[in-house]
Amino acid sequence: MRLLIPITFLWLLVAVASRAESLPQDRPSIYSPVGKRDPFKAPSSRSTNREVALVRPLERFPVERFELKAVLRGLGAARAMVADPEGGTHIVKQGDRLGRERAIISKILNTEVIVTERAFNYLGEETLYEKILSLPAEDLPVSAPPPPSRGTAQQNQQQPPQVNPFVAPPQIVPIVPGVPNP
Repeated sequence: MRLLIPITFLWLLVAVASRAESLPQDRPSIYSPVGKRDPFKAPSSRSTNREVALVRPLERFPVERFELKAVLRGLGAARAMVADPEGGTHIVKQGDRLGRERAIISKILNTEVIVTERAFNYLGEETLYEKILSLPAEDLPVSAPPPPSRGTAQQNQQQPPQVNPFVAPPQIVPIVPGVPNP
């Protein structure tokens, strides 16, 4: 009986080993997300392994973070001066790339720059978006109409006093002859 237990155990090991060799090797395995793209981020059409040294200064920030400082017009094509978030200024022209999204400057107007960005949905279909960079209100050109007049100092002094919302307004009680007043 003592010899029967080791022989049975040995026979069982040989059976399991031979069975493991006969199983197909392309069995489904456990899913591992390592090295795969994030399914919750939009797919990108361009390679994302660009080295930081190869990225131009205009492509280091999102388009929304750039600020339009001036529009330059002359005999040639219109140009615009944009400031990046770090304070650096850049002169751009129509057709230049701007932002991480590599958007294209499609039009330079008197007070605005129109930037066209390409985006791809989850099916890989292309969609074009236009973003507008405008001059700040205090930097509008001289030809813009002046702001509305706020009046003279005398007119400002004649304004009615501010009403305190925490004080009840006075009540108007009509006076009727022959009826006692409350």
